[in-house]
Order: sequence, then structure tokens, then C-alpha cells
Amino acid sequence: MLTYLITYISIFIVSLLEVIKKEKGKLTFAFFFIVLVLLAGLRGNQGIDTPNYLQFFKDVNTNKASLHNLELGFLYFSSIIKTIFNDKVFYFLIIATMSIGLKMNAIWKISPLPLFSSAILFGTYFLALETNQIRQGIALGFCFLALVYRIKDKKKNFFIAVFIASCFHVSAIVFSLAWILKRKINPKMLFSLVLFSLLFVFISMEVFIKQTIVLYFFWNDFIFEKLINYASKMNQVGFSPIHIWYLFISIFLLYYSKFIKHKVFNLLLNIFIMGVIFNFFLNSFSYMLRITYYFLAVEGLLIGMVLYHSKHLTNRLVLWSFVLLLTLFKNYSYLLDNIKVYE
Repeated sequence: MLTYLITYISIFIVSLLEVIKKEKGKLTFAFFFIVLVLLAGLRGNQGIDTPNYLQFFKDVNTNKASLHNLELGFLYFSSIIKTIFNDKVFYFLIIATMSIGLKMNAIWKISPLPLFSSAILFGTYFLALETNQIRQGIALGFCFLALVYRIKDKKKNFFIAVFIASCFHVSAIVFSLAWILKRKINPKMLFSLVLFSLLFVFISMEVFIKQTIVLYFFWNDFIFEKLINYASKMNQVGFSPIHIWYLFISIFLLYYSKFIKHKVFNLLLNIFIMGVIFNFFLNSFSYMLRITYYFLAVEGLLIGMVLYHSKHLTNRLVLWSFVLLLTLFKNYSYLLDNIKVYE
């Protein structure tokens, strides 16, 4: 457990130099990429879902593989890996290399402070997506690739990347919505939508959502089974400190949008706000909150841009410290919830 916290703290501390100098460090960035890959790939049996994936890998290339009901993209990918080398460590290392590599490559291209942005991303989602929900971790990596194409307005490449992402985790199809977002939306309108969606944190939508899934005839069988499975695990999360953070960071980013006249920042802000709205609206559907990760994950890119455009070093240091403490708190809370797995 201590290994994870030490890694996060190390990345944040080194990113401080990047924040102060406003310069990218290619060697440092590559070094921490290797560290994160090794951390995820050499985790052994640690992770809530790890035993399930180990059993799946054991069943790959047999008749039992289809019984796991996983996406075909992940099944074929796992089959190729097993054909090359039937070893669980090799399996997890290849997955980690692709998942983390896709994300960090996109971050390097988009963020002016890539190490700092990576620290926020992996400080928030590493344990959840790189050591547990690894299919969604890979899917998020391809969504980050799609984000690069969205910024460059390459429509065909964007949707191909989203399609590949959905082949690893079907939930990634929701990231297609990122294409229709305009580059500039009135900040007051976005804030109004955030406040409206906040109401659903206190209102249970359980019956309505379950009936919608059952009655809507447009689902195919695979997606319908997935949604029914999620609905069966449905429970209301309720108001928590994370909602305060999302509300605060939304206000913070919307305020800075007045000063940062950058098309990429506006696009990322719209994507993030959409994630916040989805997160609040789906509060009654706890298992579906995972689909909001694809949008909320751009948070580190946005905060990195804010720090980079901040002219005062004191402001950058204060924000850097605040984000460090919050990320450590989120990791500590996650580890407490799963201490038997990571001890």
C-alpha cells in the first residue's frame, strides 16, 4: 500500500519543478511512465478485479472464455498476448504499457505541464482503472487518443478511436458526445446546468432509470444485459465531499475561462462540465458513475493549463499544494475501502 502513495508523492514533488519553470521534461516524463507501468504490471494478485482477470486469462483460447461475457476487443487482444507468451506478468505488463502509454502520450501532446497533469490523472484513477477495472482503463486510453483527434478536428480518426475504446469497454461509446460539443459555450449557461444537475444528488431516480432501461427498445442484447446488470447493483450515493470538489473546480475553471482565451481549454472545459453534470445526474445509479470518468479525466489537463497561464508563482504553488492534498486524500480513502486487497 505504501508503494502507491510514495509513487504519487514522488510524481507530484518532481512536477513542482515543471510548475515553477513551465518547462516539459521528456526524460523525467518517460521515467515515470516506466515506473507506473511496472507498478501496474508487477502488482501480482493485488486489486479487487485482478483474480477475475487472471481466471479470464487462464480461460482465454478455450471454450470457457466466452462465459466471462467480456467485450470482443479485449478477448481478442488477450488471445494475442497469450499466444505470444502465456504468462500473467507479461499479460499485465502489456496491458499497462498500452493503457498508461495512450494516456501519457495524449497528455504530452495536450498539456503544457504534462507531468503535473499525469499526477492528477493517475493520482485519481490509477488504482481504480490500472489495477482493477483494466478494460475501462484501456478504453480511457483510446478516448484520450480520440481527444487528440477531436482537438485536431479529425472526425474520422476520432470516431475510430472511440469505436476501438468501446471494443474494450462498451461504456466508452458515450465519449462520442465529445464531438458535438462546441468550442465555446456561455459560462453562465454551463454553471446553471451544473447547479440544476446538483439537485439529482438529493433526488432518487432509481425507479425512473430502471424503467427506462427495460422499456427502451433500441438496445442490442449485449448492451441491454450490461445495463440490466448495472441496474441490479443500483443504489444512491448521496451527497459526499467529492460533490463539493466537483462544484468548486467547476466554478474555478469557469472563472478562469474568462482569462484563458484558448480553444483547447474551452473544449476541455465543456467536456469536463458534461462529466460533472452526468456525475450529479447519475447519483442514484452508482454503478453507472463509471461512464463519467471519460469526461472527468480531463480535469488534470485543465488544471495544468490554469497553472501554466498563471503569471504569479505564489498562485501556482498554492494550487499545486491544494491538488496534491486532495489527490492524496482520494487515494487514502480508496485504499481504506480496499485495505484487505492492498495490504
